[in-house]
Amino acid sequence: MEIAVSGDDAEVYELSCNMAARHGAHPVDGTGVLAKALRRGGTLPDHPDAVWRDAAPTPSDFVPTVDVVRLVSSRVKEVFNAHLGPADTIDWIPATLISNEQRLPYWVPHFPNHVDLLDKERSGIGPLGVPATPVYSASKLAGHAVTVYALPPRAVQVSGETLHAPSSLASLIYVVTAPVRQALLDENVTGAVFIPRPVI
Repeated sequence: MEIAVSGDDAEVYELSCNMAARHGAHPVDGTGVLAKALRRGGTLPDHPDAVWRDAAPTPSDFVPTVDVVRLVSSRVKEVFNAHLGPADTIDWIPATLISNEQRLPYWVPHFPNHVDLLDKERSGIGPLGVPATPVYSASKLAGHAVTVYALPPRAVQVSGETLHAPSSLASLIYVVTAPVRQALLDENVTGAVFIPRPVI
C-alpha cells in the first residue's frame, strides 16, 4: 500500500538541517563527549562548555555538525518552547558557535525521553532496525508537537552475529507538527528542511 502526503497539508514534518550548501561545524576540544551522551536517554547531570567552529560565511538558525549534534539559535529555541506538547520534554544545553572569529550563543536541545513514534508495519523497518520510509502512528504522536523519534532496543544481525543495540535517537531529525513548522516559517528561520510524513 502506497501512502501519499502533500507538502503543505501534512500533519507532521521531519525537520533537519540544510546540508546542501554547507559543511558541518566542527567540535572544539572535548565537545565530542557531549555528542555521545546526547544519544542516550535521561537527563545529563553535567556537561562541558559545548563549542563548535563553523566555516560557513553566515551562520544559520539550524547548524549541522560533523559529530551529529543538533545546534539551534535562540529564535528556534523560543519557537520550540512556545509549542511544546504535554508529552514533550527538552533540556536546553548552552553552546557556542565560533563563526568568523565571533563567539555566538547557540543551544543544543537534548530530548531525555526516547519515544517510539513509528508505525512499524508501514515504515518498512530494515535489517538494521532503521525505517526505509518513516510513517508515524497517530496514537503514538498524541501529546507531541516537538520531539524526535527513537529506534527501540533491537537485536541486529551483522556478519552472522547478533548484536544488541540500545535505544538511540534518530540523528539530526526533529519531528514537528504543522503549527510548529508554520511558526518557524513565520520567523524566517534559516537552514531548515521540512519533509512531510504520513500519519496513520
